[in-house]
Amino acid sequence: MPIGITEDHVALHQAVRGWLERHCPPAVPRALLDADRAIRREGLGALPLLQILDEVLFEVPEAELAESARVCAHAMKHAYDREVPLAVGVEAGANWADLEAVDPERR
Repeated sequence: MPIGITEDHVALHQAVRGWLERHCPPAVPRALLDADRAIRREGLGALPLLQILDEVLFEVPEAELAESARVCAHAMKHAYDREVPLAVGVEAGANWADLEAVDPERR
């Protein structure tokens, strides 16, 4: 175990991860499916590549970034009919280290 990490830290991490895995899976796959359908309907070239818990990685042609962000964010926010939509954040970059926030409402 790394220095400074106690069994309590590990137990807390496992508890939080377990909660996420039980509660995120129903929302994320449906939101991802809705986003993929919206992308196809709009004729965009974005491709979902990877899902890790509540994070989804898309490959998006640079010229379509703003429109793809808008379409995906809207579809994912409204995957479930709720009074308060799901929270969706969008970041873009050439790699993980270069990610920057993207406003999906901005055109």
